[in-house]
Amino acid sequence: MTMPAIRDLKQKAKAKLSPLWWYTALQFASGKAADVVNLYVGAFLIPTVLSADDLGAIVPLRMIIAYAVFPMGLLAGVAVKFLNAFHVGDDRGRVKAVLRDMAVAALAFSVAALLILWIGSDFVRLRLKLENSAVLLWLAATVVISCWTPIPDAAAQGLMRFRQMIVAGLIRPGAYLLLAVLLLPRFGVAGFLAATAGTACVGAAYLAWTIREYLGPGIAPGSYREVGSEIRRYVRNAGAVLLCVALVNVVEPWTIRNFTSKMDSAGYYMAFMFGQIPLYLSSAFMPFLFPLVSARHESGESTEALLRQSVAATLAVGIPFVILAVFCGKGLMDLRGSWRTYDAHAPFIWRIGVVSTLQGIVMAYLSHENGCRRFGYVKLFLPALLAEAVVLYVLMGWGFFETRLPRGVWEAVERLVGSRLDFAVWVMMAARALMAVPALTGLTRGGSDASGF
Repeated sequence: MTMPAIRDLKQKAKAKLSPLWWYTALQFASGKAADVVNLYVGAFLIPTVLSADDLGAIVPLRMIIAYAVFPMGLLAGVAVKFLNAFHVGDDRGRVKAVLRDMAVAALAFSVAALLILWIGSDFVRLRLKLENSAVLLWLAATVVISCWTPIPDAAAQGLMRFRQMIVAGLIRPGAYLLLAVLLLPRFGVAGFLAATAGTACVGAAYLAWTIREYLGPGIAPGSYREVGSEIRRYVRNAGAVLLCVALVNVVEPWTIRNFTSKMDSAGYYMAFMFGQIPLYLSSAFMPFLFPLVSARHESGESTEALLRQSVAATLAVGIPFVILAVFCGKGLMDLRGSWRTYDAHAPFIWRIGVVSTLQGIVMAYLSHENGCRRFGYVKLFLPALLAEAVVLYVLMGWGFFETRLPRGVWEAVERLVGSRLDFAVWVMMAARALMAVPALTGLTRGGSDASGF
């Protein structure tokens, strides 16, 4: 087949699928490298080289990193929206100003994160049951690096550099595999963090190179002060919800690690590695959904079809996976000796699959509504997220109240909580089911100025 014929076929396929699903298909195909690497490292390499004592610390450490860099992640989310708006308006000076201000913020957040980790180092080591002090040093390094990586990521997304984002998605897993194979067997949990930090550096360096025309002196930064009120409104609403999402993402593995046995926290890790498979599709289309929704909204076009398609695609992957996991979860755990140790935790695979499917729906809905600057969902999401965090932490740690409450009250709550891990996962399922209702029914979807707060 000649090159012109291939280009013609490509254009026809792109027109037929629409930009969202064309780039999602490319991302999904290229992302299989990342999925294979993550599966190998997460399900084969890590359980083989880490003991059960250390294995349960991996998910909480991931969530600590995510929460520590949340302020920068929030700014990046806001930046994507307004970088996209300025890009649609061909206002390159404002684009550069946003990138400059993000760099200043990254420096400030890096210093703050290091200070907080230094103050709370003993607390983190005690609660995550860590004995190697090098883990905390690598945790600090990973947090600092992660404060800077959202800048090129947000720029590529907001400027709709979709092909470059796909290429970055191919570079990162190769770097992660190499670093994990070299570092994990020798340094354990510290090696995992070092591999994570190195991978982030490689991906960020490539994306920064793709936007280099905005980084040099050729463009004078512009002012975006006149849209300051809109930015503050966006941060106030989207930021409050995303802050609570980040809080819950830390509380869930933190309570499981802290209030269950080491075997249960390690079993949760194994079930989590398989149960999050439905999110592979969401991770393929989410980077494109938000800028495409935003661009259509800024141009006055309808965006509802993009949300419907995203929800339908998430269900089309999630439902079959959950059904398969119900019947085949134990067989999956029995495939390898290092997994078989946790075969009693196989039923958690399908439950976490439900959580992941609902999570994909919720995040698609958030991306859509935020892209349209609509915040009616805030009044439902904030109490749901806060309630989940409080219920998990208070009831999972109920033993603290044993000597402080009447025996009958304590025993009644203890019976309710029962198995700590069972209780935690059911609470996670219930909270996400509640938040998925708006996306599935359109109950809170309103006009372009749904109020929020």
